[in-house]
Amino acid sequence: MIQINPKDWLQDIRRRAKRLFRMADDAAVQLRYGSFESQKAAMVARLEEIEGGKEALKAAQQAKAQISVVSKRRIDGVRGRFSRGTARPRVRVSASGDMAQMTATLWHELRHLRQHLERGDLKGGVSRLHGTRKQHMISLMIEADAFTAQTLMCLREKKAGHPEYLDKFLATGKGAAEAARTLLAHRPYESFPDDGTFARALFGDIMKTNMPGYQAKYFRSYHRIFNKAATLAQLRQMAGITREAPDFPASSTLMDLYGRKGGDIASVPQLAKAYYRAQEPDVRDALTLIEETVRQADKMTEDEFAAARTDILKRTEKLSNQFRSASQSHRRGAAPCRPVARKKL
Repeated sequence: MIQINPKDWLQDIRRRAKRLFRMADDAAVQLRYGSFESQKAAMVARLEEIEGGKEALKAAQQAKAQISVVSKRRIDGVRGRFSRGTARPRVRVSASGDMAQMTATLWHELRHLRQHLERGDLKGGVSRLHGTRKQHMISLMIEADAFTAQTLMCLREKKAGHPEYLDKFLATGKGAAEAARTLLAHRPYESFPDDGTFARALFGDIMKTNMPGYQAKYFRSYHRIFNKAATLAQLRQMAGITREAPDFPASSTLMDLYGRKGGDIASVPQLAKAYYRAQEPDVRDALTLIEETVRQADKMTEDEFAAARTDILKRTEKLSNQFRSASQSHRRGAAPCRPVARKKL
């Protein structure tokens, strides 16, 4: 007689139901906006007409990146997502029928491709578990840079007679868009001597928002990792398959553009350290605890790890909830979370 494990049977039913739901969702989205392939073709055609667009697409082709348009549900409700560490880098843009918004999102995600090409970690194998304090801040800087690049593209297109890109971006009314809207309200784009000066101003203002949505995402990921790593052996195994991300070279965009202060250029790690020091104590303490726990994993006892793990789970859950709440309040138009103070390098 064949024995059926109820748990396996239930999981199989859930997988089938999820697959059917995704198929139905894909069909509904394409019925509303057109096929994913036709939307991709229109989006790519638009990007080719934008200054720098052909070069960005060529870089994606050389990196063998897969560009696709998908249902928003497929990428957890976000407008776009860049994924690395797979056989091919993936750039996914959610279908909306709004070609200006989709093209700007594609520009943003291709900026991430450029960042990882410059950094040399396109194939993955890296983790914020190593060098947590520095890598956490650099991850935020990478997002701030992508939003800055997206804003600059929108501004250049407006100057060329296509204001819809900027209008769509600024209308999102949250996070980076709000930082851009506030900066432009106080100082028009045309008043800056060059794009680099504008980029540095906007980048700093985006970092000042503390980017609560991304902070919540990162602390959720730490919580998931330590929730799964119930023993030292499991933590060592998880940490052992990854390494710390390499530093950006001197020729990289992040170093050349945002590291400038007068005539000097600060390294990306120096910038990350400055932004880290401006974080609240509970954030710094949590990141330090994670980094030290991973670094000392070979020297800790099970009891020591159990105590550290309990503390990490408590801290990361609290911070994730706090940042998520701040992000949601920000989206509803409430006062944003307390800005991070600027600190000199």
